[in-house]
Amino acid sequence: MLILGGTTETHKFIEKTALKDNYIISVATTYGFHLYKQLYGERVIKIRFDKASLKDFINTYAITHIVDTTHPYAEEITNIAKACAKEMHINYVFAKRDSISTDDLKGILTYDRAYIFNTYNEIISFLESKNYNNILFTIGVKNIDYFKNFLNKSYVRILPDIASIQKCLDLGLEQRRIIAMQGPFSTDLNCALIDAFNIDCLVSKCSGKSGGFYEKSKAAQIKQIDLVLIHSPG
Repeated sequence: MLILGGTTETHKFIEKTALKDNYIISVATTYGFHLYKQLYGERVIKIRFDKASLKDFINTYAITHIVDTTHPYAEEITNIAKACAKEMHINYVFAKRDSISTDDLKGILTYDRAYIFNTYNEIISFLESKNYNNILFTIGVKNIDYFKNFLNKSYVRILPDIASIQKCLDLGLEQRRIIAMQGPFSTDLNCALIDAFNIDCLVSKCSGKSGGFYEKSKAAQIKQIDLVLIHSPG
C-alpha cells in the first residue's frame, strides 16, 4: 500500500485501519519527511511524484492500493494518483479531509468583515483596493508568490521547512516577516499573533477543521480584523 501523506489525515488513516508493516508513506517536503520519519521510520520516503515516476514506483514496489491523504487543495497529485490507479487497475482510496463547503461558511458569512473569493487573482485585486498596514498570510508557501507585491507589509506563516523559508527569502520577504511554526494553532495563539504583529487583515484558505480554519476565523472576529478567504485552489 502506498499512502500519499503529509497531513493529519495520514495519521488518522493509519490509526483507524490499524496498519502493520504493509505500507509506504510518501511526502513531498523535507520538513514532512523528517517529521514522519520520526513516527514511521523507514516506511517514509520523500518524493514528488509525476505520472511517470508514480507508475514506476507502483511497478517497482508491487503497489496494490493507493491511499490519498494529501491536502484538500493538492489537486495535481490527486489527479495523477487517480489516473495511474485507473490505468494500472489498482485500488485508489480518497481519504482527504473535506474542504469547507459554501453552506459550511454561513457562520463566517455573517461576519461583516469576511470576504470570500474563488481565485488568488481576485484576492490580489481586493487587496490592491485596500490600504492594509500588516497582512498575515496563512495559505502556505506554494502560492505565496502571487502576493510578492504585498510582502513589504505582510507576515507569512509557514511550516518550519528550509525550502519554504528559502522561497520566502528569494521573493524578497524580510526574515522578521517569516513566522515558521508547526500547527495546530489555537484561537488564543492566532489572537496573540494578530496582536503581536498588529495584523489588520488575515488571508486564509477554507481548509477545514483539521487545517485550523475555524480557529483563524474566530480569532479574526474576536480581534475585529478583515478576513480574506480563498474557497478554491485558484
